[in-house]
This record gives sequence, C-alpha cells and structure tokens, in this order.
Amino acid sequence: MKSEIILHYEDNKDKASRSFSSPLKGGEKGGSIIKFIVSVVVAGMFLSGANAFVSVSPTVVELTMKSGDKASGTFVVVNTKSEKAEVTIEIKEWWNNQTRLPGLSPEEWLTIRSKNKFKLGAGKSRRIRYDVKTPAGFEGEAAAMIFFSIEGAQNAGGMNLQLRHGIPIYVIARGNDGMKASVKDCNVYFVQSSTSSMLEFSVDLENNGNVHIRPGGSISIYSGQKHIDTAALEWGWPVYPTRSHIYNARVPAESWAAGVYTANLEVENVTMNGEKTALGSKTIQFRIVEDGKIEKIN
Repeated sequence: MKSEIILHYEDNKDKASRSFSSPLKGGEKGGSIIKFIVSVVVAGMFLSGANAFVSVSPTVVELTMKSGDKASGTFVVVNTKSEKAEVTIEIKEWWNNQTRLPGLSPEEWLTIRSKNKFKLGAGKSRRIRYDVKTPAGFEGEAAAMIFFSIEGAQNAGGMNLQLRHGIPIYVIARGNDGMKASVKDCNVYFVQSSTSSMLEFSVDLENNGNVHIRPGGSISIYSGQKHIDTAALEWGWPVYPTRSHIYNARVPAESWAAGVYTANLEVENVTMNGEKTALGSKTIQFRIVEDGKIEKIN
C-alpha cells in the first residue's frame, strides 16, 4: 500500500502540486490511502540535491476567448536533475474540482501535443505545445490542471518518491459579465515588524460571480482631508466562485498621531497580463488612541 503526501504550493499564487508516494509498512485499514495536504509558498525550483525536479514554465495560463476561438501556447520543461528523467503528463479537470459547479471537461476544449510519457536528459529541455478551442455556446469559464510528474530515486529513508507539479490553465469567455466580488469585512490593526511598527489591513473578499478573480487594488488613508499614505493590496491569489479569501495590505505607521483616520479601499481584478477591471470599493474609519491601540469605528 502507499501513503500519498500531496504538497500544494503557490507559484504566482496559483495552486499546483507535488506528490510524494511511499509504501506504508503497517497501520493500513481497508486498503485506505492517507493524504496529508499542506499549503506553502514556494519560489523557484522544487527540491534541492539529488532529487531536484524538473522546472516548467509558464506556471499559470490565463486566456480570454470567444465561443469557437482557437489559441495555442507552449510549456517549456527543463530537467534540472543530474540524471535522465522520465516525465509523465496528466490532464485533470479543475473547474468542478475547485468550485463544485458544472463545467466543461478538458477533452472538450484542450489538447496537449505530446506523448503521455517522455524521457529528458540531464540539463535538457523540451517544448510541449497545447491547443485550446472553445466549443459553440461557450460561456463562463473552463479550467484544467496539467500535471508533470517523475519517479524519483529512493531517499535516505528508503522511500520511493514521486514528484508531481501542476500548471493551471484558465479560459474565460470573452464579454463575460460574471466577474463580481464583494467586501465581506475589512479590519485594521498594528503589527510589529523587525524594524518598525506597521499598520495592516485585512480585507475579506468574496467571489460572487461565475469566473475566478485575481484581486488587487489599493487602500488610501486620510486624516481629515490630508492624505497620509497608500497601501497596496497583495495580488496574485485567485478566488473561485462561491469562495472568499483574506488579502492584506501594510503601511509603515511609526509616527502616526492619535486621532480618527479614513481608509478608502478600491478593489480590482488584475489578470496575469495586467488587464484591470474594477470590482468594488469600501470605506472604513478607525481611531488610533493614545496607548497605540486601534478602534474600528465602522
């Protein structure tokens, strides 16, 4: 039997995954497979040392297309290992997987122009073409996850490792008016960094539309009519329909005087290529009191 540890990480804040599989020596009941899901943020390569994985770019694909449109692109797979690797490609449906809403299966719109398995020499690369064709009457969104996996050597503990990396492809219907979001809540508080006092805003955004959104935006802070500072809302993490996510923004607040402040939040969707669409706004007021604490007024 095997236990599969699936480590989800964020590349450009999008979910992809690696899975490490190893035999269990005991404790199985009814042939069950134990799965551990861990969320982390990773930049660059997967692992270091002898079991370093291949790299794949781009890490996210976002397309906006009309019904019946065609588009093509290329993944570049590089073997960063010091030995030959056999790479396996799998296509998984991702829209229903993430939203539990009905959607198109990848077979209806996506083709990968490659064998399911191929060998890649140490330090070598291969270009993998993909073709997208949206069906008649296409609306809303379709999504798939392309998994690239290799069988790794045994680690020091004798575990056989299987490494898997997923690249999401999103296709949104052009002219779609279902990009909607609402601010469920917005809070503000002090946090202490290693060098200074910071004011942090916590913004809970909910996707009320029928396509994924990638929120960004800014928070402008005023004391009366005087503009004090502007905080950039963190960008990159996608939110699927019916889901919400908390985004943060920070500004230095080392010398802010006690008093009432106004914060104007402007939220927009920002695609991977920088296109922006306004999603909404919210204004809150808060008071900094003498002892350095914050009281939210509204």
